[in-house]
Amino acid sequence: MEEFKVTPWEAKGEIDYDRLIKEFGIKPFNAKLKQFNDNILFRRGSVFAHRDMERIENAIKNKKPFVMMTGLMPSGKFHFGHKMVADQIVFYQSLGAKIYLAVADIEAYNTRLADMEELRRVAIEEYLVNYIALGLKPKSCDFYFQSERSSDAKKSNAYYRLAEMAARHATANEVKAIYGDITPGKLTSALLQVSDILHPQLEEFEGQTPVIVPVGIDQDPHLRLARDIAARMKSHFDFILPSSTYNRFLTGLKGGKMS
Repeated sequence: MEEFKVTPWEAKGEIDYDRLIKEFGIKPFNAKLKQFNDNILFRRGSVFAHRDMERIENAIKNKKPFVMMTGLMPSGKFHFGHKMVADQIVFYQSLGAKIYLAVADIEAYNTRLADMEELRRVAIEEYLVNYIALGLKPKSCDFYFQSERSSDAKKSNAYYRLAEMAARHATANEVKAIYGDITPGKLTSALLQVSDILHPQLEEFEGQTPVIVPVGIDQDPHLRLARDIAARMKSHFDFILPSSTYNRFLTGLKGGKMS
């Protein structure tokens, strides 16, 4: 049998999820709250693992503020793999989460050599419109582009400043392990993604708040990098380490993950 492979860009072979749980140091998802057991994605194991989910469950149980942060790569048509994330966005919003939704247009521009205007069009027409059709309420959602964080100068400056400060607390080997051969564009993308995950906790935004990031298991290296950098920046920011949940892959017609 062919050895399976899971990276941020590729998933092939028959995935051994139990092995990934051990290798990535995450935990099987065993929800304690009824709301999760009532949701089909969690009940049927489509969301199969987590890291530090307990603090999100505590926030929900005690009706405390929390943030759900996710991003989208506007590189193609909206498909069922994207719908799995959209359904989780709507679910967490129904539980009281403030939604942060990043369009990774800078990352797509740098790593996929796409046209910026086309990326923005696809993000709105293929993704945001479908998210709203699936139940997303725009009023409690902070939807933004990496290339243009906010019209509020203080917020925008804080977001980009965090990405720049994160550079001091990351190593070239860490970035190379996630992105492969390092280019200036890939390095910029890595640091912006760290800022995407951590910046909701800046005082210009929500302040210190639990954050949940639902992703496919292939994206865990990004979460680990953000958590490592957050811990190293303790003298500057008192971040709560971001929590995360992990989805099983929805297989495309050609056998690989949908993309």
